[in-house]
Amino acid sequence: MGECIRTVIACFIVFFWGTSNLFCLAAEPIQTKKVLILYSFAADVPVQGLFTHGLQKGLRQDDGYKIDYVYEYLDMSRFSEKDYGELLSRYLREKYGRKQPDLIISYLEPASNFMASYGEQIFPGVPTIRGLYEGESESYQNPPVNYYDVVGIYGMTTAIDLILQAQPNTKKIYVAAGDGQRERKAIASFTDVALDFTGRVEFVYLNKLPLEEMLSTIKEISGDSVILYFYMYKDAAGNAFIPGDVLQKIHEVAPVPIYSSVSVFIGRGTVGGYMSSQDVLGNKVAAVALDILRGNITSHGPIEKAVAAEYIFDWRELKRWGIDENKLPSESKIEFKEKSIWELYKWQILVGTCLVSIQGILIVILLLNRRVRRRTETALKQSEEKYRLFIENANDAVFIYELLPNNSPGKFLEVNDMACKRLGYTKEEFKNMTFGNINLPNFDLEKAQDFLAQIRISGRGSFETIHVTKDGTYIPVEVSACHIIINQHAVIFSLARDLTERKKAENRLKAINQELDQFAYIVSHDLRAPLRAISSLSIWMEEDLAKLSPPDEIHTNMELLRRRVQRMDNFIQGILQYSRAGRVKGAIEVCDVGELLEDIKEDFNLQPPFRMEFAANMPVIKTESLKLRQVLANLLDNAMKHHNRLDGFVHVSVRDLGEFYEFSVRDDGPGIAPQYHNKVFQIFQVLQPRDQKENTGIGLALVKKIVEDQGGTIILQSDSGEGATFIFTWPKKQNES
Repeated sequence: MGECIRTVIACFIVFFWGTSNLFCLAAEPIQTKKVLILYSFAADVPVQGLFTHGLQKGLRQDDGYKIDYVYEYLDMSRFSEKDYGELLSRYLREKYGRKQPDLIISYLEPASNFMASYGEQIFPGVPTIRGLYEGESESYQNPPVNYYDVVGIYGMTTAIDLILQAQPNTKKIYVAAGDGQRERKAIASFTDVALDFTGRVEFVYLNKLPLEEMLSTIKEISGDSVILYFYMYKDAAGNAFIPGDVLQKIHEVAPVPIYSSVSVFIGRGTVGGYMSSQDVLGNKVAAVALDILRGNITSHGPIEKAVAAEYIFDWRELKRWGIDENKLPSESKIEFKEKSIWELYKWQILVGTCLVSIQGILIVILLLNRRVRRRTETALKQSEEKYRLFIENANDAVFIYELLPNNSPGKFLEVNDMACKRLGYTKEEFKNMTFGNINLPNFDLEKAQDFLAQIRISGRGSFETIHVTKDGTYIPVEVSACHIIINQHAVIFSLARDLTERKKAENRLKAINQELDQFAYIVSHDLRAPLRAISSLSIWMEEDLAKLSPPDEIHTNMELLRRRVQRMDNFIQGILQYSRAGRVKGAIEVCDVGELLEDIKEDFNLQPPFRMEFAANMPVIKTESLKLRQVLANLLDNAMKHHNRLDGFVHVSVRDLGEFYEFSVRDDGPGIAPQYHNKVFQIFQVLQPRDQKENTGIGLALVKKIVEDQGGTIILQSDSGEGATFIFTWPKKQNES
């Protein structure tokens, strides 16, 4: 239960205060794309900053590139002379002539017109996007194929509808703007739209007045009226202004709400309205830019129009003029809104509530813990009694000892009576001894540390060793050990089983196997000697009888006799090999399987057009290469011997299965029907009469026995007329014991 309390506290700390981790991630280098942005005006014009924000926000959606932004502020409102364009063109050509950008973006009409006149001279073939507003793009027809216009649409009709929706009683709309070229173009477009509202609202245009006269006129406005401010770069007297500063001056004297058409003015005295958004246009341009950088150039036409406006309002001005938020469009963005107590202190309230809740939970847990602890103490006493009975009545020696931080065995903490009886020490003596004191004098501490380190990780393990009694007697034992934690200390609990009787039995079995090997050799030698004599006698008889009977008939009979003798010799040799398989341990050595197969192939002395091919990815393994050779040679010999064509084909491939390699020996011979798949692996079993195809029936049985002795498996995949594939697995690591 104490653990439960600690867990709850830890979760609380992690949830409310967090943890930070640093990760070093190796990643492929990210390609850098250079994007040049040409702005029409000086760097301090706010609309350009909003466009930059929307553009960069959109370009961040692509993690495939690192964008290197370069900005040029052309300041074309101050320098309108004809030769300024030429000077600017030469400057940019010198600056970017050697290293061209990957993409160019121009913003607003002056910069876009500059690119129309000089772009292909300065940046030949570089993809270019012109960010414009409706009414600005008509000045440039038939752009190059690498030029794309993104035109922001601003619905003036929507702007007027919005005013009448927010303030239905409006009778007059005073239109405030400058008298520069851009302002005149905007007012001309607005005038056309305003005609649709004839009879619903009256429009009063102030753009032909100098600023001071305009302010005086605005100061006298009364009744159900509003002001719609566009922007003023120049007034009717030719004086230059910053549009935002003009708006603030109008706000100081205006007795009615001020609506505006550009989002950059929000927060500077305007109620807001349906406003052209430089941020939205920047985002639209970014979408086209991403397609160009990714190579999807054809997904956009040369001119793409997109709505670049949104409903934005200043909460403070709405409150000042008593404009009901419910009358505004549902998708409206309300800026500068005062936050409620919940919005200001939400996290503090949540934290306080959670603290109180957790405190109550902890109190309940503590009460439950007290109750559970009493039950646990009772159960622990009962468990200790059971544990004590198990330890003391175990038939094996039990050793419990410390596991030191360096994975060395520490002193014995406890042993059972069987350990004392077997090794001759008392329990008091064991308390001052370590694991090394009961092992052989040449006890390998490093090997023991490696073994205990593995147990610390896996939790359990076993090994064989020799314990030394107090009087010097050697006792072979099998130790099964597990790693446990007692009172936050690492402890090894081990059982040592006496292997004395088993070792004696193994030695007796080893002696019997040696006798069997000797018997098999003697039987093989004694049986094969008469066979060789019979073979020799048949040759002599054939020579002596050649004069009495027709030579062909004698030769046929004697040849038949010698084949029977050879078959018997092969039987005896096969039986000898089969009896040794699995009992005789071969030398373990590094084996290049590819070279091994080539050696076997040479031994077969293939006759073209018969082919034998091996995959190129054959492994190099440490194994009993002689036994692997027997398996592969038998399978290849079987494939050749039973093939029904002179132009046959045998292929050997391999596949990595983790702890094993899977070898496949495939031929295109007559195949084997499924009902015979098990029969072919049985000793002395053949599918054709031996007089038709000489065969002992031992080869595949021997292969199966060797493979299974190595811990592998072998299967046959075949059908009549479809060739045969023998698939067997072979361990990567050979047990050298």
